[in-house]
Amino acid sequence: MRKGDSMRIVVCDRKTEDREALKEKICQYWRDVSVDVADSGEEIFRRIREGSRYDMVFLNVEDDDRENLKTGEALRKQFSDIALILD
Repeated sequence: MRKGDSMRIVVCDRKTEDREALKEKICQYWRDVSVDVADSGEEIFRRIREGSRYDMVFLNVEDDDRENLKTGEALRKQFSDIALILD
């Protein structure tokens, strides 16, 4: 993250209400962050290809969510500077 830039976070969860609840909590804790939401890893990678930059990715892996585990693995391989939070 460059000096003066705000942290950019994306929350990935298939359930809309869970994505929004976590986004709200993050925004309450860190007031000067930008938080996006995504319903799949594919959406995160599409946004990155389109120019979005993320410092941290929250991935819901409850209920043995294999897709988000695969997303985390792919993000780790391609973007080692992104912090991954498995929830």
